[in-house]
Amino acid sequence: MKIELINTKRLTDFPSGSSMEFYNNILYLVGDDAEKLLMLDKNYNAINAVTLFDNKEYRIPKKKKADLEASAIIEYKHKKYLLLLGSASKEKREKVLLMALDENDHHDFEIIKTDVFVKKLEAAGVEEVNIEGATGIGDNLILSNRGNKNHPDNLLIKTSACFFEHQDKAALHTSLLDINKSCETTAGISGLCYSPFNDTLFFTASTELTNNAVDDGEIGDSFLGMVYHISEKLMNKIIDPDIIINLSKANPAFSGEKIESICIERHDNQGIIFHLVSDNDDGKTGLYKIAVTGSMHS
Repeated sequence: MKIELINTKRLTDFPSGSSMEFYNNILYLVGDDAEKLLMLDKNYNAINAVTLFDNKEYRIPKKKKADLEASAIIEYKHKKYLLLLGSASKEKREKVLLMALDENDHHDFEIIKTDVFVKKLEAAGVEEVNIEGATGIGDNLILSNRGNKNHPDNLLIKTSACFFEHQDKAALHTSLLDINKSCETTAGISGLCYSPFNDTLFFTASTELTNNAVDDGEIGDSFLGMVYHISEKLMNKIIDPDIIINLSKANPAFSGEKIESICIERHDNQGIIFHLVSDNDDGKTGLYKIAVTGSMHS
Protein backbone atom coordinates (compact mmCIF):
# COMPACT_ATOMS: atom_id res chain seq x y z
CA MET A 1 0.00 0.00 0.00
CA LYS A 2 1.36 3.39 -1.06
CA ILE A 3 0.52 6.81 0.40
CA GLU A 4 1.22 9.83 -1.80
CA LEU A 5 0.92 13.38 -0.45
CA ILE A 6 -0.83 15.40 -3.17
CA ASN A 7 -1.35 18.74 -1.43
CA THR A 8 -0.95 20.34 1.98
CA LYS A 9 -1.84 23.74 3.37
CA ARG A 10 -1.54 25.44 6.75
CA LEU A 11 -4.46 27.72 7.60
CA THR A 12 -3.18 30.46 9.91
CA ASP A 13 -6.57 32.22 10.10
CA PHE A 14 -8.76 29.24 11.07
CA PRO A 15 -8.19 27.63 14.47
CA SER A 16 -8.18 24.06 15.67
CA GLY A 17 -9.48 22.09 12.68
CA SER A 18 -11.32 19.10 14.13
CA SER A 19 -13.57 17.58 11.46
CA MET A 20 -14.21 17.77 7.73
CA GLU A 21 -16.77 16.39 5.27
CA PHE A 22 -16.79 16.30 1.45
CA TYR A 23 -20.13 16.86 -0.32
CA ASN A 24 -20.86 18.07 -3.88
CA ASN A 25 -17.21 19.02 -4.44
CA ILE A 26 -17.12 21.18 -1.30
CA LEU A 27 -15.11 20.53 1.86
CA TYR A 28 -16.91 21.56 5.05
CA LEU A 29 -14.38 22.28 7.80
CA VAL A 30 -15.08 22.90 11.49
CA GLY A 31 -12.75 23.69 14.37
CA ASP A 32 -13.34 22.75 17.99
CA ASP A 33 -12.97 26.38 19.09
CA ALA A 34 -13.74 28.17 15.79
CA GLU A 35 -16.76 30.46 15.54
CA LYS A 36 -17.26 29.73 11.82
CA LEU A 37 -17.69 26.74 9.55
CA LEU A 38 -15.41 27.09 6.52
CA MET A 39 -16.19 25.87 3.00
CA LEU A 40 -13.25 25.06 0.73
CA ASP A 41 -12.71 23.71 -2.76
CA LYS A 42 -10.64 20.56 -3.37
CA ASN A 43 -7.44 22.65 -3.50
CA TYR A 44 -8.16 24.26 -0.10
CA ASN A 45 -9.21 27.65 -1.41
CA ALA A 46 -11.91 29.28 0.73
CA ILE A 47 -15.32 29.54 -0.94
CA ASN A 48 -17.60 30.64 1.88
CA ALA A 49 -18.07 30.63 5.64
CA VAL A 50 -21.02 30.29 8.02
CA THR A 51 -20.98 31.85 11.50
CA LEU A 52 -22.01 29.20 14.04
CA PHE A 53 -21.33 31.01 17.31
CA ASP A 54 -21.06 34.63 18.41
CA ASN A 55 -17.55 35.16 19.75
CA LYS A 56 -15.35 38.26 19.79
CA GLU A 57 -12.06 36.39 20.19
CA TYR A 58 -10.20 34.45 17.50
CA ARG A 59 -10.68 31.20 19.48
CA ILE A 60 -13.70 30.44 21.64
CA PRO A 61 -12.43 30.01 25.24
CA LYS A 62 -12.13 26.43 26.45
CA LYS A 63 -14.81 26.87 29.12
CA LYS A 64 -17.35 28.15 26.56
CA LYS A 65 -16.66 26.17 23.40
CA ALA A 66 -19.09 23.56 22.04
CA ASP A 67 -16.03 21.45 21.11
CA LEU A 68 -17.36 20.32 17.72
CA GLU A 69 -15.15 17.29 17.12
CA ALA A 70 -17.10 15.05 14.73
CA SER A 71 -19.26 15.37 11.64
CA ALA A 72 -21.24 13.26 9.18
CA ILE A 73 -23.51 13.70 6.16
CA ILE A 74 -26.95 12.28 6.98
CA GLU A 75 -30.35 12.08 5.36
CA TYR A 76 -33.09 13.57 7.54
CA LYS A 77 -36.67 14.20 6.46
CA HIS A 78 -35.71 13.36 2.85
CA LYS A 79 -32.96 15.99 2.72
CA LYS A 80 -29.18 15.97 3.15
CA TYR A 81 -27.76 17.56 6.28
CA LEU A 82 -24.35 18.15 7.76
CA LEU A 83 -24.41 16.88 11.33
CA LEU A 84 -21.80 18.41 13.65
CA LEU A 85 -21.32 16.82 17.06
CA GLY A 86 -19.90 18.28 20.25
CA SER A 87 -17.57 15.93 22.11
CA ALA A 88 -19.98 15.81 25.11
CA SER A 89 -16.94 15.72 27.42
CA LYS A 90 -18.54 18.60 29.37
CA GLU A 91 -22.11 19.84 29.72
CA LYS A 92 -21.62 22.75 27.28
CA ARG A 93 -20.39 20.23 24.72
CA GLU A 94 -23.54 18.08 24.88
CA LYS A 95 -25.03 19.30 21.61
CA VAL A 96 -25.30 18.66 17.90
CA LEU A 97 -25.64 21.18 15.13
CA LEU A 98 -27.75 20.27 12.10
CA MET A 99 -27.10 22.27 8.90
CA ALA A 100 -29.12 21.93 5.69
CA LEU A 101 -27.07 21.19 2.56
CA ASP A 102 -29.79 21.68 -0.07
CA GLU A 103 -29.40 24.90 -2.01
CA ASN A 104 -32.84 26.25 -1.09
CA ASP A 105 -32.16 26.34 2.64
CA HIS A 106 -28.35 26.23 2.62
CA HIS A 107 -26.70 27.57 5.80
CA ASP A 108 -29.86 27.20 7.89
CA PHE A 109 -28.98 25.30 11.04
CA GLU A 110 -30.32 24.39 14.45
CA ILE A 111 -28.59 23.40 17.68
CA ILE A 112 -29.99 20.44 19.62
CA LYS A 113 -29.04 19.42 23.17
CA THR A 114 -27.85 15.81 23.51
CA ASP A 115 -27.85 15.48 27.31
CA VAL A 116 -30.44 12.66 27.24
CA PHE A 117 -28.35 10.67 24.76
CA VAL A 118 -25.17 11.28 26.78
CA LYS A 119 -26.85 9.85 29.89
CA LYS A 120 -27.83 6.84 27.80
CA LEU A 121 -24.19 6.38 26.72
CA GLU A 122 -23.03 6.52 30.33
CA ALA A 123 -25.69 3.99 31.34
CA ALA A 124 -24.44 1.72 28.53
CA GLY A 125 -20.97 1.67 30.11
CA VAL A 126 -19.13 4.53 28.37
CA GLU A 127 -17.03 5.62 31.35
CA GLU A 128 -15.82 8.96 29.96
CA VAL A 129 -17.78 10.32 27.00
CA ASN A 130 -15.57 11.98 24.37
CA ILE A 131 -17.07 11.78 20.87
CA GLU A 132 -14.34 12.47 18.30
CA GLY A 133 -15.54 10.83 15.08
CA ALA A 134 -18.75 10.13 13.19
CA THR A 135 -19.83 8.61 9.89
CA GLY A 136 -23.01 7.33 8.30
CA ILE A 137 -23.44 3.69 7.24
CA GLY A 138 -26.86 3.28 5.66
CA ASP A 139 -29.48 4.41 8.19
CA ASN A 140 -26.96 4.06 11.02
CA LEU A 141 -24.63 6.63 12.51
CA ILE A 142 -21.33 5.32 13.84
CA LEU A 143 -19.66 7.43 16.54
CA SER A 144 -16.20 6.93 17.98
CA ASN A 145 -15.44 7.56 21.64
CA ARG A 146 -11.76 8.40 22.10
CA GLY A 147 -9.68 6.64 24.72
CA ASN A 148 -6.96 8.22 26.89
CA LYS A 149 -4.37 7.01 29.40
CA ASN A 150 -6.90 6.53 32.20
CA HIS A 151 -9.64 5.13 29.93
CA PRO A 152 -7.71 3.49 27.06
CA ASP A 153 -10.67 1.79 25.33
CA ASN A 154 -11.67 3.25 21.96
CA LEU A 155 -15.33 2.55 21.33
CA LEU A 156 -17.51 2.46 18.23
CA ILE A 157 -21.09 3.43 19.03
CA LYS A 158 -23.81 2.33 16.61
CA THR A 159 -27.00 4.39 16.73
CA SER A 160 -29.62 5.87 14.43
CA ALA A 161 -28.60 8.66 12.04
CA CYS A 162 -31.43 10.68 13.59
CA PHE A 163 -30.64 9.73 17.21
CA PHE A 164 -31.08 13.36 18.29
CA GLU A 165 -34.82 13.25 17.50
CA HIS A 166 -35.88 10.69 20.15
CA GLN A 167 -32.76 10.38 22.28
CA ASP A 168 -34.26 8.22 25.01
CA LYS A 169 -35.42 5.63 22.43
CA ALA A 170 -32.43 5.76 20.07
CA ALA A 171 -30.86 2.39 19.25
CA LEU A 172 -27.47 1.91 20.87
CA HIS A 173 -24.68 -0.66 20.64
CA THR A 174 -21.04 -0.24 21.67
CA SER A 175 -18.03 -2.18 20.38
CA LEU A 176 -14.38 -2.00 21.38
CA LEU A 177 -12.24 -1.01 18.39
CA ASP A 178 -9.04 -2.68 19.51
CA ILE A 179 -6.37 -0.47 17.95
CA ASN A 180 -3.77 -0.39 20.72
CA LYS A 181 -2.26 -3.82 20.17
CA SER A 182 -1.21 -2.49 16.73
CA CYS A 183 0.01 0.94 17.86
CA GLU A 184 3.26 1.36 19.77
CA THR A 185 1.57 3.32 22.55
CA THR A 186 -1.95 4.22 23.69
CA ALA A 187 -3.67 5.91 20.74
CA GLY A 188 -7.09 7.52 20.66
CA ILE A 189 -9.47 7.53 17.69
CA SER A 190 -9.81 11.02 16.26
CA GLY A 191 -11.94 10.62 13.12
CA LEU A 192 -14.09 8.24 11.05
CA CYS A 193 -15.27 7.91 7.48
CA TYR A 194 -16.96 5.13 5.51
CA SER A 195 -16.73 3.96 1.91
CA PRO A 196 -19.63 1.96 0.45
CA PHE A 197 -17.33 1.09 -2.48
CA ASN A 198 -15.95 -1.89 -0.53
CA ASP A 199 -17.79 -1.55 2.81
CA THR A 200 -14.71 -0.25 4.64
CA LEU A 201 -14.54 1.90 7.75
CA PHE A 202 -11.53 4.22 7.77
CA PHE A 203 -10.35 5.91 10.95
CA THR A 204 -7.63 8.22 12.16
CA ALA A 205 -6.00 7.92 15.56
CA SER A 206 -3.29 9.81 17.40
CA THR A 207 -1.16 9.48 20.50
CA GLU A 208 -1.38 12.30 23.02
CA LEU A 209 -0.10 12.26 26.60
CA THR A 210 -3.30 13.13 28.46
CA ASN A 211 -5.17 11.37 31.26
CA ASN A 212 -8.66 12.63 30.45
CA ALA A 213 -11.13 13.76 27.78
CA VAL A 214 -10.63 17.50 28.33
CA ASP A 215 -6.93 18.39 28.65
CA ASP A 216 -4.46 18.52 25.76
CA GLY A 217 -1.13 16.71 25.96
CA GLU A 218 2.17 16.20 24.20
CA ILE A 219 1.58 15.13 20.58
CA GLY A 220 3.05 11.86 19.33
CA ASP A 221 2.23 9.89 16.15
CA SER A 222 -0.89 9.75 14.00
CA PHE A 223 -2.35 6.68 12.31
CA LEU A 224 -4.67 5.73 9.45
CA GLY A 225 -6.65 2.55 10.01
CA MET A 226 -9.08 0.37 8.07
CA VAL A 227 -11.75 -2.19 8.96
CA TYR A 228 -12.99 -4.31 6.05
CA HIS A 229 -16.60 -5.59 5.79
CA ILE A 230 -17.60 -3.27 8.62
CA SER A 231 -21.35 -3.79 8.11
CA GLU A 232 -20.95 -7.43 9.17
CA LYS A 233 -19.05 -6.46 12.33
CA LEU A 234 -21.02 -3.59 13.85
CA MET A 235 -22.75 -5.80 16.43
CA ASN A 236 -19.49 -7.49 17.54
CA LYS A 237 -18.24 -6.80 21.06
CA ILE A 238 -14.67 -6.41 19.78
CA ILE A 239 -13.66 -5.18 16.31
CA ASP A 240 -10.07 -5.62 15.18
CA PRO A 241 -8.62 -3.27 12.56
CA ASP A 242 -7.36 -4.95 9.40
CA ILE A 243 -4.69 -2.33 8.70
CA ILE A 244 -3.07 0.45 10.75
CA ILE A 245 -0.52 2.74 9.10
CA ASN A 246 1.75 5.06 11.08
CA LEU A 247 1.41 8.25 9.02
CA SER A 248 4.53 9.80 10.54
CA LYS A 249 6.57 6.89 9.18
CA ALA A 250 4.74 6.85 5.83
CA ASN A 251 5.55 10.51 5.14
CA PRO A 252 7.64 12.99 7.18
CA ALA A 253 5.01 15.70 6.50
CA PHE A 254 2.91 14.06 9.22
CA SER A 255 5.65 14.06 11.85
CA GLY A 256 4.43 15.94 14.94
CA GLU A 257 0.97 16.45 13.45
CA LYS A 258 -2.12 15.50 15.44
CA ILE A 259 -4.53 14.23 12.79
CA GLU A 260 -8.10 14.98 13.86
CA SER A 261 -10.31 13.90 10.99
CA ILE A 262 -10.61 12.16 7.63
CA CYS A 263 -13.01 12.29 4.68
CA ILE A 264 -13.11 10.75 1.20
CA GLU A 265 -13.10 12.73 -2.03
CA ARG A 266 -13.07 9.70 -4.32
CA HIS A 267 -12.86 5.90 -4.02
CA ASP A 268 -12.73 3.58 -7.03
CA ASN A 269 -10.62 0.80 -8.52
CA GLN A 270 -7.68 3.20 -8.92
CA GLY A 271 -7.51 3.92 -5.18
CA ILE A 272 -8.72 6.51 -2.69
CA ILE A 273 -8.32 10.26 -2.37
CA PHE A 274 -8.54 11.31 1.29
CA HIS A 275 -8.50 14.69 3.00
CA LEU A 276 -7.02 14.84 6.50
CA VAL A 277 -7.14 17.63 9.10
CA SER A 278 -4.59 18.34 11.84
CA ASP A 279 -4.76 20.51 14.95
CA ASN A 280 -1.58 20.94 16.99
CA ASP A 281 -3.21 23.11 19.67
CA ASP A 282 -1.48 26.21 18.26
CA GLY A 283 -4.52 28.00 16.82
CA LYS A 284 -3.83 26.86 13.25
CA THR A 285 -5.18 24.09 11.02
CA GLY A 286 -3.27 21.69 8.78
CA LEU A 287 -4.88 20.19 5.65
CA TYR A 288 -3.53 17.19 3.74
CA LYS A 289 -4.74 15.60 0.51
CA ILE A 290 -3.40 12.08 0.04
CA ALA A 291 -3.81 9.28 -2.48
CA VAL A 292 -3.77 5.71 -1.17
CA THR A 293 -3.16 2.98 -3.75
CA GLY A 294 -2.32 -0.72 -3.62
CA SER A 295 -4.08 -3.66 -2.01
CA MET A 296 -6.90 -2.52 0.28
CA HIS A 297 -8.95 -5.69 0.29
CA SER A 298 -8.90 -8.51 2.80
